[in-house]
Parts: sequence; C-alpha cells; structure tokens
Amino acid sequence: MTAFVLPTVAASAAMAAVVAVSAGANPGTQTSATAPAVVHSVTLTAVHTPRRAVSRSDARSALMTPRTAGLSMVPCPSDGVEAGLQPAAVRVHRAVCNAFPQIARYGGLGAGEHANGKAIDIMTTDVALGYEIADFLKAHAAELGLFDVIYRQHIWTPVRAGEGWRLMPDRGSITANHFDHVHVSVN
Repeated sequence: MTAFVLPTVAASAAMAAVVAVSAGANPGTQTSATAPAVVHSVTLTAVHTPRRAVSRSDARSALMTPRTAGLSMVPCPSDGVEAGLQPAAVRVHRAVCNAFPQIARYGGLGAGEHANGKAIDIMTTDVALGYEIADFLKAHAAELGLFDVIYRQHIWTPVRAGEGWRLMPDRGSITANHFDHVHVSVN
C-alpha cells in the first residue's frame, strides 16, 4: 500500500487529498520488473489542513483547552464579532476564521441563541463553501462543544448525529431558513 498526499485546488479552504493506492498482481503470482503494476484500489480522502499554525503563546491562552489543541485559536482580524460571545463561541469563531479566511462576515450577538453569546452565524452565499464549513464544524463538534449546526433549512446536532441533517420547518425567509449562512451554537 502506497499513500500520496496531493494538494487540491480548493478556493474555499486549504485542503489536501490523501490517495492510497494498493498496487501489485494477485497474491501468489509473479510479475516481471517491466510489467505495469495493477491498481487494486484507490481511496480518496479529504484532509483539512489549517492555514495558520498555533503559536506557543496561543496555546497558553485561556481560550485554548486540551480539547481544542488541534484547532487554531489565533485571534482573527478585528471584526467585532467576539464582543459579548461566550468563550466557547469565541473558540468556534477563531477555529472557523483561521480555517476559512475567505469568510468576511460573521454574526454574533442578536436575538434568540445569539442573545446569550452562545451562537455565531458564518455568512456565505457559496453553497459548496457553506457545506464545507458545516462539515468542518461537524467534524470538530466535540472539541468545540457544539450544540447544533443549521444550514439551508436543515439542522444537525451531535446528540442525534446518527440521523444526519434533519429538515426544519419553513421560517419564512432566506436568512431565517439559514440559506445565506451557517448557524452554529455551543453548549
């Protein structure tokens, strides 16, 4: 089994594809040195690679916990969104803004879950990017202490992860139905 890491062209995040190739003839047969290898299987796996590393001073930060040590908690360019957020929501903001630096707009304090500083909105009209962010959040749900992720009128929760995305009732608008942003709330 040979594994290769190939960079992929992904404008929405730093990604790499890990390609595992199992080459050779059937077991028990001989091949000459000049015979081409037979590829038995190819497995493609997307691997998220953050763009910025965590410095030692960031690792000592109060926002860095043992569970989030693999995520970048480097403070993001000041957009004011962290004001009033609970520490867990700040960690989500920093993890997302470091992994997806092309996101320019976030929503913080507001009504509902946003009033207590436990929710953040990640604004994007790029559907593929929205799903990429949602998948990133789902993959790090335990580390970030997520309560839920909502995108495109569907909700995902760690406690019901086995059910996948569940359809939500129509709330009446593009924004209320989360078609223009990924909503994430923390415990």
